[in-house]
Amino acid sequence: MAPSTFYKWRDRPPTPAQRRRAELDVEVKSRFDASDEHLRSLQQAGVATTD
Repeated sequence: MAPSTFYKWRDRPPTPAQRRRAELDVEVKSRFDASDEHLRSLQQAGVATTD
């Protein structure tokens, strides 16, 4: 591969699909973290939970 081709590929802006995936990744992480917090609060309250 020619160096110019590599740098052109590396420096290109993200595609629409890549941008949507990045947004989805943030949303999934946010919901996962919220779910984990909820589970910890239930465990601290003594509510039976399954692992």
